[in-house]
Amino acid sequence: MRKIGRDAEAISPTNLRRLQVARGRLARQHASDVLVGAWATNLHADKLSHHMRTNHRVTCDGDRAEVFSKGYALNILHRPTGSDLWEVWGNYTHTLERTGERWKCSGMMFVVTQARGNEMARDYRPEQ
Repeated sequence: MRKIGRDAEAISPTNLRRLQVARGRLARQHASDVLVGAWATNLHADKLSHHMRTNHRVTCDGDRAEVFSKGYALNILHRPTGSDLWEVWGNYTHTLERTGERWKCSGMMFVVTQARGNEMARDYRPEQ
């Protein structure tokens, strides 16, 4: 398992949500601890993964901010599940709130614009 624990420190624990819009439907909403736990589970050592965000546009309004960016993820899993590749492209919107001297992520939305490959490469988890 990759070390993901420090990511939780930058997330506001009360209302972070991950809304993934896939093919026009709302997929899921999670609390921050559930989201970070899912990253730890899904990004296991057997999966090669590359995630990238680019073209950031930041809008600030006092103690609140919004960051829009383009996202891409590549997952490769060498397993007998058919193709070992799954890619996704989309748009991220992150909301942030200033708490004292720090900014914390209060929300995250990823809207899928294109995906291809074997979704089993994305979803496969080794036996627990």
